[in-house]
Amino acid sequence: MRRFAVAGEHTSTIELGTAIAIAFARTPMTLANAAWDLQTTTRGRMTLGLGSRIRPHIEQRYSMPWIRPVARMREMVLGIRAIWDAWETGGSLLNRTLPAIAAGLKTV
Repeated sequence: MRRFAVAGEHTSTIELGTAIAIAFARTPMTLANAAWDLQTTTRGRMTLGLGSRIRPHIEQRYSMPWIRPVARMREMVLGIRAIWDAWETGGSLLNRTLPAIAAGLKTV
């Protein structure tokens, strides 16, 4: 993502995007923070693309569980949006209801 920051600083018209960043190998806070920084650096021209990768990579390469990928991606996006909203409004994440997976908690 460093390349996006450099490109964003040296141009003012090109739209920049991540194509597909692997979502499940990262926390919502990590993704939100990196995307926020890039969005700031590029002055609003960065598009974050998220993907799940395939089951063997998530389980074997990243040692993460493969559970309900569609629901998990939805919760990831909701978690990232909640983080961004808290940063934009100055609110607290402690007062928000975050999805269980995106908040890093195990579902029962």
